[in-house]
Amino acid sequence: GFLMSALYIGEVVFIVFLGIKEAAVPAGLGFIPLIVTILVHVAINRNIRGPLQNLSLEVAADMDIADGELAQDPSSRFSVEEQLYAQPVLKTREEERGPLPYRRTGDEEAGLGS
Repeated sequence: GFLMSALYIGEVVFIVFLGIKEAAVPAGLGFIPLIVTILVHVAINRNIRGPLQNLSLEVAADMDIADGELAQDPSSRFSVEEQLYAQPVLKTREEERGPLPYRRTGDEEAGLGS
C-alpha cells in the first residue's frame, strides 16, 4: 500500500541524491537495502497477507468460537438458518423469501391471484 510505496520512493530518492552528489559507491550500496525491502515485502505478501485474504468462513467461525465471540451450539453448526456467516440467499425464513411490495401485481393485492 501507501507505506511501502513511500518507503520505495524514499530509498530511490536517497540513491538518486547520492548519485547527484557523485558518490558512486554509496549510491551503489543503496541498492542493497532497496532489494532487501522488496524481498521482505514480497515474502510478507506471500506468507502472511495472501493466506489471510483467503481465510474460509468456516475457519473464521471456528476462530470466533475459540475466542468466545460466537456461541458454540453443535445443533445449529450445520444449519444454514443459524449460521452467522451464511449467505442470506440460502436462508429460508419467511421474511426473507416473501414477495416485496413493489413486485406484487394488482391481482395479488386484491386477493384474485392464481
